[in-house]
Amino acid sequence: MAEPGPGPARRATGRLLAVLCGALLTGCGGEAAPVAVGVATAVATTPAAPSVAATPRPEILVAVLERRGGAQAANRVAIVGLDGRARAAAALLPRDVPTPGGLRAVLQPEARVAAGAVYYADGAGVVRRLAVGGGDPRRVATFPIAAGQQALAFAVSPDGLRLVATVLTVAPWHVDVEMASAGGRTVTVRTIEVPDLEPGTAPRTLQIAGWDTTGPVALTDGVTAELQDDGTGLWQGHPAHLDAHGTTGRPMGGPGCGASFVEPDGTLLCHDPPTATTIVLRPDGSLLHRFTSTGPGPRLSPDATRLAYSLGGGGAAVQSQDGSVVALAAGFTATGWLDPATLIGTTRGGELAYVALSAPSHAVDMGFPGSFVGVVQG
Repeated sequence: MAEPGPGPARRATGRLLAVLCGALLTGCGGEAAPVAVGVATAVATTPAAPSVAATPRPEILVAVLERRGGAQAANRVAIVGLDGRARAAAALLPRDVPTPGGLRAVLQPEARVAAGAVYYADGAGVVRRLAVGGGDPRRVATFPIAAGQQALAFAVSPDGLRLVATVLTVAPWHVDVEMASAGGRTVTVRTIEVPDLEPGTAPRTLQIAGWDTTGPVALTDGVTAELQDDGTGLWQGHPAHLDAHGTTGRPMGGPGCGASFVEPDGTLLCHDPPTATTIVLRPDGSLLHRFTSTGPGPRLSPDATRLAYSLGGGGAAVQSQDGSVVALAAGFTATGWLDPATLIGTTRGGELAYVALSAPSHAVDMGFPGSFVGVVQG
């Protein structure tokens, strides 16, 4: 953030930063502290309702992907506090996006959170581990890919000891399922050949998407490429668990569940755009809750009691299980939750920000453009 000029404006800015630092219970160091986006009353002066925390817990640390120097793709991975300051960071070789036949490959996130660290894959397919106090990033696996021709999707076991990846090749189309132990060699356990397609079309095929308490989760019919990726980072396909041979089991949530996400405990989120309905299923497949009149990009709170989603015109909202709906700050798009009462996402300018449900109309800018990966600590 640029240093303000002398005079009253500078003194006013200093007073505002002091108030914000005090409200967040953090110090203002050399990097910019988060600032409130919206009206000047972003910091509440009255006690918050006891049912919703006024601000997130200060010990929360999140993994993020940053775009530095005006880059269009992520070129830095970091673990940051809600003050926007990095506790650990590393440069990231950006990945290429294959463009077969004028389409764009649909990519899974290049970073995952597991075992108190962030695991991230660079543009060459090297997966590294970054942790606070862990020293330099450590290489844990390599899934080699060719720039512009292949796309990597990977997942990490909750204990950080095993990795599974799918490597999509676009010319000719095929998928390799690869597995590795942390620090061990990579083994290709299955190769899926895809028949020739009409020009300008792309197959739906196997794609690794996550890992729950049962094991790795893959989309059996994941979208490989389309005219434009929706950018939500959510799944587009039907999930199933993957075995040691790269073979999928029965569909999770049944064949009608077009899943958007699975929680680490196996709780499944199934979104049906035509009916604007999102259902939450327990790991055993039984219904936990049905949210109605929802929008795209659904994100389930950690306690499964609230659902955030996008609205038309750049808006977003949160729906509770009792059906009540709360609008979020204008221009804020939720991409995850920090705790049951705090969301994280981006502003219209692509800046990372968070919103507390005690003050839902105010987004607190964390001071840099980027995307949320997951909660590392908190």
